[in-house]
Amino acid sequence: MIDVILYTFAKEADSTAIPKPANGVTYACELKDVCSILSPSLVFHMVNGWTPAQINYIHIPIWSRYYFASWTWQDGLWIADCAVDVLASWRADIGNSQQYVLRSSAESNGYITDNLYPTTSGMQFAEVTANNPWVSNLESGFYVVGVLNGDDAARGGVSYYVMNQSDINRLRNLLFINTDYLQIPDTEISSELAKALFNPFQYIVSCKWYPFEPPHGAGKKSAINVGWWKMAATGWELAADPVYSTSYEISLPTHPQAAERGDFLNGEPYTRYTFNYGPWGDVALNASQFVNQPTKILTVNLYVDTISGDGVLQMTGSGDIEILRTAANIGIDIQLSQVTMDVFDSIASGVSGLLSMPSAAEYNAAGGGIMGAIKTGLSGWSNYGKIGNGVAQSFISRYVPTSTPTVQTLPPNGSIAAFILPPILRAQFSKVVDEDNARSGRPLCAVKQISTIPGFIMCQNPELAIIATQEEHDAIISYMTGGFYYE
Repeated sequence: MIDVILYTFAKEADSTAIPKPANGVTYACELKDVCSILSPSLVFHMVNGWTPAQINYIHIPIWSRYYFASWTWQDGLWIADCAVDVLASWRADIGNSQQYVLRSSAESNGYITDNLYPTTSGMQFAEVTANNPWVSNLESGFYVVGVLNGDDAARGGVSYYVMNQSDINRLRNLLFINTDYLQIPDTEISSELAKALFNPFQYIVSCKWYPFEPPHGAGKKSAINVGWWKMAATGWELAADPVYSTSYEISLPTHPQAAERGDFLNGEPYTRYTFNYGPWGDVALNASQFVNQPTKILTVNLYVDTISGDGVLQMTGSGDIEILRTAANIGIDIQLSQVTMDVFDSIASGVSGLLSMPSAAEYNAAGGGIMGAIKTGLSGWSNYGKIGNGVAQSFISRYVPTSTPTVQTLPPNGSIAAFILPPILRAQFSKVVDEDNARSGRPLCAVKQISTIPGFIMCQNPELAIIATQEEHDAIISYMTGGFYYE
């Protein structure tokens, strides 16, 4: 005869839960002749009318094991066929063990991607708009004009000046309205002919418009050299460091389920960020780069070389960690032109090519220099003239080559449309289906003592040193690997 404790106890088969001793009733029983510790058959001699209908669980103290019971009536006796409950029987050893826990309902690591739950169809959207850092109309912008003149501040042979709209209008008027800047007497050459022979725009090698004020010197110049001539044009000298920079911050919208389900939802593929502004167009950002950052702040740094017009967009996260760097052209080329005529073909058609050089005697007799070359050429128009020596010839031959009026242009205008809309960051969120944390847990991926994290637990490669049979050990490892409840 052995004493056993009978229980009415509801539990899951994959749970370590055990009933409270006070809830059980102790009975004496006998073992059938042939049985095992893992699946014994117990014979009960009960009073007439006793029924085990509500008895489903048995504890055998001398074997330190718990069993699930099923009952059979045979020859006036109730027989309990028992199956060992390995998780309950070895609960203490399981709870004291250290295991690598993959999933747990009690604790989790929100930065670990949980692929257990699929996403739903469709997306949720959010966007954040920053203040527009730059202007979007010509009159409010600034120009950087490159002029051939040889000033002390020139970079090579080109000097760069920062002009506002008023300054650029003044320069245009000075170059177009008259030729007084040439200082050629009307008795030597008419203004109309001077306009045909000289193109002052050939000294302006570049003109770029910017939606911001480029770095420049403190004092505004009241006169600027254009080629050989000084004009009453105004503007600032471009700073020695011509790089303009500015920055601003954007708060990143977060996944609507991240606070509850885990920060992993703030990364790919559940969250996608796209930044759009101006000449950079749409710039895709890897959302996963922001997941582990303490603050979801995107810092946008803009750098523009105001000579070349090339700009760099740099984005950084917390701790100035660079997220992305990309380049684009920011400066808008402004078209400059002047209509010129082929004077010589208007006198004698069919003449092409370069004009011959004057003789040394003719050149010196005319006074030398550019004016001497011009006067020498004019005196010989009957035989198609002789203009030019050195720089003067190259300028004229470049701009008076054809028999019809021509237009000299710098690269065509850009567009300020890119600067009209403010910077915007768009977010796309893929939502995941509802979870069942109680029965599936969340990713933990850490070594834990099992008893410290009750509830659902799933282990990776569990190991357990217990004094149990091989069958029991294998069953416990199988439960721990597939997921069980520590209760």
